[in-house]
Amino acid sequence: MELSRLSDGYADYDTLVIKAQVQVISFCRFWSGIDQKSRDNMSREKSDSILPKVVKHFFIEKEVTSTLMMESLCMGLTALKEPSMPIVRMEEGSFVLVDDLLLLLEREAIEPLTPKDGYSGEFSIENVEKCLTKLGRRTIEIYVLAHILSKTEVAYQETVPYALNLQEEVIQEQD
Repeated sequence: MELSRLSDGYADYDTLVIKAQVQVISFCRFWSGIDQKSRDNMSREKSDSILPKVVKHFFIEKEVTSTLMMESLCMGLTALKEPSMPIVRMEEGSFVLVDDLLLLLEREAIEPLTPKDGYSGEFSIENVEKCLTKLGRRTIEIYVLAHILSKTEVAYQETVPYALNLQEEVIQEQD
């Protein structure tokens, strides 16, 4: 790479950023190269395998657990069965991504973690329940998205020799 290109956004505090960009491009090529049926299979996970992990992650044994957190996650899980603009939906005992993995990751990268229309400032039981439901749903959705991404990254890592060749091609294109 030419030194003049480093000043064009490829260096950040004496660190090259190009490596991460190449990895993202290689992952996108990997995902795009997978047939639709395989992508659909990788974009779903049985709730029986995820829910125990959610419980373990948020409720450590022999620790004081917030009843609000438990209630929020339970209400959020129930809300996944209702139509809205979710990340995941419940379908036949599985969590299923509602859109392409890459599109959801891009959308969620710019989306705030808390719901836009959360707590309105007015105290009422209905407002609190609504807010808890949205936060619980969002928590479960982000957890499921991260789980599915991790599973997909494992499949990607299994193709690393192929991905390394793609990275080399991209680097050569950049030069």
